[in-house]
Amino acid sequence: PHRCEALLKKLQEAYRSGQSTVKPDSIIFNTVQKAWIKSEHPDAGKRCEEILEQMHELYLSGDKDAMPTVASFNSVLAALSKSSDKGAPERAEAILQHMEDLRASGTLDIKPDLISFSTVINVWTKSRLKGSALRAEAILQRMQELYEEGSTHLKPNTITFSTIIHAWAVSKEPEAPERAEIILDQMHKLARDGNSDVRPNTITYNTVINAWSKSKGDPEMALARAEILLERMHELYNSGNFPDIKPSTVTYNATLSCIRKCKKERRSKAVALLHQMEKLHGQNALFVKPNSITYATYLNILAIERAPASEAEAFLKKTIDLYNAGDEGASPNQYAYESVLRACAYTRSKDRAVQRTALRVAINTLTMLREASSSSSAIYPNIESYVQFLRACSSLTQGDELIRLMAKGFEYCCEDGLVTEDVLITLVKALPKVVVCQILKQDPDQNLSLASIIKNLPTEWTRHEKRKPPKSYLSSREMSKSHNKIQDRTHRTRSLG
Repeated sequence: PHRCEALLKKLQEAYRSGQSTVKPDSIIFNTVQKAWIKSEHPDAGKRCEEILEQMHELYLSGDKDAMPTVASFNSVLAALSKSSDKGAPERAEAILQHMEDLRASGTLDIKPDLISFSTVINVWTKSRLKGSALRAEAILQRMQELYEEGSTHLKPNTITFSTIIHAWAVSKEPEAPERAEIILDQMHKLARDGNSDVRPNTITYNTVINAWSKSKGDPEMALARAEILLERMHELYNSGNFPDIKPSTVTYNATLSCIRKCKKERRSKAVALLHQMEKLHGQNALFVKPNSITYATYLNILAIERAPASEAEAFLKKTIDLYNAGDEGASPNQYAYESVLRACAYTRSKDRAVQRTALRVAINTLTMLREASSSSSAIYPNIESYVQFLRACSSLTQGDELIRLMAKGFEYCCEDGLVTEDVLITLVKALPKVVVCQILKQDPDQNLSLASIIKNLPTEWTRHEKRKPPKSYLSSREMSKSHNKIQDRTHRTRSLG
């Protein structure tokens, strides 16, 4: 962008020196703006706006060729949509209002178009600021009003409405799922009244169900609403009148997320939904097929329900076998491994055989997770993986074996740069002070506080503590592309000892 802007200045200087054939016009100014947008430079929004102001000043001084166009304004809005500045949404909305004011006053024949309004909606949606969904919805209402007054070029469509639903889904506002569903119903009403451009589709429904899965309210009600929406999708699709409302894997995964938050019959409902997905896939019906997210969520439910560690391990092995048989979508993600470790840590049986089995599962699972991370950048242990492994060890064994396994697990945690306060607290709670000091290479006579220990940890031990795990909504296909073929690790796990 800097080179483009430098060339623009050279053209301006050449024109001022008398070379009339190189006079910059709005197309050239807009091209420089686009260069800034593509650069994703943090100052892109500011620079695009400064170029717009320069165009406007030239135009007011009599240079008609420099007249700002709708594209000029939209470029500024596009740059703001990529900005992480918290003030970007307010600025974008102000620019939109400025466009309307300029046209109303006759200063500039500029008319905001569908892109202008949609981009501002997108800026508010991406910001996730408190009240952003309401602001985005207000812009949609303004579009609808202008359209009904005769501005046919501003007719909202399915994408516009779906973006507002998404804004509510990610807003964390308590009324978010209800608001999302109200907008969905509004789309159906408009479609029934003859506006075919706002017919809901699969993405629209999936976003509403996802809003319910993120609800902070009654989980039982959230699941009930999700199940109603899922059933409605099937009915509409089977009617033959709504081919674009087709239940998909994402639909079922969002519903499974609702089940995960419930307490009543959680496990039986999860099993029923998983069987329904497998049945639909077996019938080649719709686009429903369990994937890595499905399996990881189900494993998490098993852990929450205190299922035996051996059962969680068996299910994990099933997903690995499916992947090795050619089902790329079944590739287990880190949450699957982490859930098995959690099932081990949650084991509370006094039966010695059950405890030994759970300990073996914990050792094998962490080993498999670390092996998977060595061949893929999309899957790796995280802080919670080590916390759950250490907790499993502390509750399932004792004596020299406990010390050996805790020390080895902590060593691996250090190698991965994931030592945090939670990891240290788990270590301190499970082992005598003198042993902890030996593991941490600290002098037991110094009587250091936990805060002091954390402050003085080697940077190599904590280098990845702020690393975010892969997003759980990453598609199974994307996960598989970056995940080398899993070998049959279940038969060649190395002992942590």
